[in-house]
Amino acid sequence: MILKILKISFIAVFLLIILVLSFYTFKYFSIKDKTETIQTIRDTTIIYRYIQELKKDTVIKWHEKIKYINNKPEKINYQSADSHTVSDIKEKDLIFKLDRHRDNLIIKSIDINDSTIREYYFENTGRDFSLVSQKGNLYLKSRIFYFSGIRIDAVYNFSPEKNKRITLKAGTGINWHERIFLGGNIKYNFSERKFDFECSLGIKIFK
Repeated sequence: MILKILKISFIAVFLLIILVLSFYTFKYFSIKDKTETIQTIRDTTIIYRYIQELKKDTVIKWHEKIKYINNKPEKINYQSADSHTVSDIKEKDLIFKLDRHRDNLIIKSIDINDSTIREYYFENTGRDFSLVSQKGNLYLKSRIFYFSGIRIDAVYNFSPEKNKRITLKAGTGINWHERIFLGGNIKYNFSERKFDFECSLGIKIFK
């Protein structure tokens, strides 16, 4: 019985790996280099919009407290900077506002040397990323694949068939930008005293 379960598990994992590799290969060869489509547009409303956003984003009104909180930092580290470090940082775009909505980022920065304010729009950033200021640019490095963790579910089925009521499930998987999911579950039915294994491929339509 155990050997049969291990055999099924091995086949399922193997198929899962094949699916992941196939999907990644398709994405790698089909996605166009985004640097070819970057638009640079002169916008004279950035400063005005920033002032308006400050009024909105630094105040939580009484009726908004049910969905917003003012998060305080857990820790602040600081160090005195020498003149060389200050001069080097001033050469880069300095970030002064960041807004994230789902997988999209809007970042405002200023180039002190030429007194230029820039507003960057990033899409499909994912939940794990790093952002670095550069001269005249921001470098965003983000993950595209995520481990879904390990989930254990106890399921009670209100079915008239008593032998299908209680099931224990343990599953895991990976996902691409939390939109396309590949996973597998091991299920044990206590009434039938039987193991089952299942693979799943899911697509999130709305996010």
